[in-house]
Amino acid sequence: MKKTIATLLVALMAVSALAGCAATAPTATTGTEAPAAATAETSTAPTEAVDLSETGTLKLAWVAGIGTNSIFECPYTDIKCLYPNMLFSTLVEAQPDSTFTPDLATEYSVSDDGLVYTFKLNPAATFSDGTTVTADDVVFSLNTAIAYEKSWVKQFMKNIVGVADVLAGTATELAGVKAIDANTVEITESIADNGLLYGLALSAILPAHAFEGVAYNDVATYESFWSKPFGSGQYVIDQVSFPNYFTMVRNDSYFGEPAGIKNVLFTSYDAGGNDAIVSASIAGDLDFIFGDAVNDSNTMGNIVAQNPDMVSAVVPSSYTRQFRFNMTGSTDKQYNTFVQDVRVRTAFELLMDKATCAAFYGDQANAAITMINPSDALFDPSLTLTPYDVAAAKALLDEAGYDYSKSVRVLYYYSDQTTADIMEVLRQGFEQAGVKFESFLASGDLANIIYTQRNWDMIYSGGGSVAVPAYGYALLAPDGGNWDSLFGNVEERAATYGAFYNQFLSAKDDATAKSAVVALQEQQVKDKYDIDLYNLSKMVAYNGAHVQLDTSIFAGDYQQSKDYKFADWKLIG
Repeated sequence: MKKTIATLLVALMAVSALAGCAATAPTATTGTEAPAAATAETSTAPTEAVDLSETGTLKLAWVAGIGTNSIFECPYTDIKCLYPNMLFSTLVEAQPDSTFTPDLATEYSVSDDGLVYTFKLNPAATFSDGTTVTADDVVFSLNTAIAYEKSWVKQFMKNIVGVADVLAGTATELAGVKAIDANTVEITESIADNGLLYGLALSAILPAHAFEGVAYNDVATYESFWSKPFGSGQYVIDQVSFPNYFTMVRNDSYFGEPAGIKNVLFTSYDAGGNDAIVSASIAGDLDFIFGDAVNDSNTMGNIVAQNPDMVSAVVPSSYTRQFRFNMTGSTDKQYNTFVQDVRVRTAFELLMDKATCAAFYGDQANAAITMINPSDALFDPSLTLTPYDVAAAKALLDEAGYDYSKSVRVLYYYSDQTTADIMEVLRQGFEQAGVKFESFLASGDLANIIYTQRNWDMIYSGGGSVAVPAYGYALLAPDGGNWDSLFGNVEERAATYGAFYNQFLSAKDDATAKSAVVALQEQQVKDKYDIDLYNLSKMVAYNGAHVQLDTSIFAGDYQQSKDYKFADWKLIG
């Protein structure tokens, strides 16, 4: 299937031609003495230009879903900052035109039936401890990415032969991932799956020898490695100071084109939250920003207004803010079982004033109908926006016998003011129908809070945010992972979402693909495991007075899997 990607929604602001400016050592003077450059005795010896990319430091934010207190976050759990893209390599990387280029793999081929992928590894690739990257490392990494219970990348590789057996516990390793020789990996799928390369672009290749004797499901929390992880990417971690900061330096043994900037500083803003990241951006203490803290045109506008050096862009995105329902219960016994009734979930959607919530973001957002933005070619035009209707919601709740003495507990993990304002709009809407709405901000180990404790009824979260919008439906198709533990109803979802999603993945023409995605949207609207509140374009910015980079990386929302082209990044000014 031909993959397409949205074009950049707005032109980037022009950056002054600062490249090539050279800093020179200042000449000391006294209070009344003229600078040496103005005297007849001034030396005319030339000063040597300073290469800021070698002497300066790229300043980035250290953000992690598990916090920054003791270990680094495994990228199979989440990716919220640039460290995994800098530290690890993947078999392939995504490009702005939705194609995939080799990274660790020098080449790959696909069988005529689309089921077998063969990857040839770069024989020059080594981990930063000096050991050679081999096919065994790839096999180990993919087994970990599938077996780890909190892995989010597995949803994009669920059709590899043996995945179901590993998840069911009837096999310990994937039958469909094999090392043919030291430099050749073969991956076999049960159906032709156009999404496999995307999953592989998300899957960092880990050094198998660093986890000897560690079970696949324990790899992501193995402290002796994640206290200072290493990979085969363009950078290595140098100094670490939990929970405050860590530094990275260019990996001189990297097998490809080296990073353009030698030194990187990641600073944690956990203590101050998103407000601290915004303040640091305004103060010029961050050179590149993206993510939850700044993904708001109002916030970004404030940053750029107070720090004109910041160059912002709107990235076309499949990202949505949505509500997902906990269908399986909580550990604190306070679970509102009524959310298991589709009539109640339907009523809750009727109590969400989507247009008002989207309006907080101006032109950056629109009220959502499904995960697919109405402007996308795959959107189902027969679907319409659910109106805000208190009377209709109340009728459904009464029909379902809803217990109005129960509270619906809403978990969210965005600490910005816009989210707080949206929670207030929603609270007022729910209370118009007599429904108690209790929202609370989660922090710390989000994976544990969301998937293990499950002490919430609805979660306000981000979805989509993938190169191809329909990939967002992977969360509704059973994968034996995180969302299965929340949505339940595995057999039912396999017969609907799973079947439609596989039809989309294996489609060989656009008409077949659209038919499958239309079916997914109609099933979503019917079941309401997931209610989309608004579609939201992404915001990103960099300090144009300090950093020069390839702005093509803003051409599409493929954040975690993209080739950031770090070789082209330079420090200037």
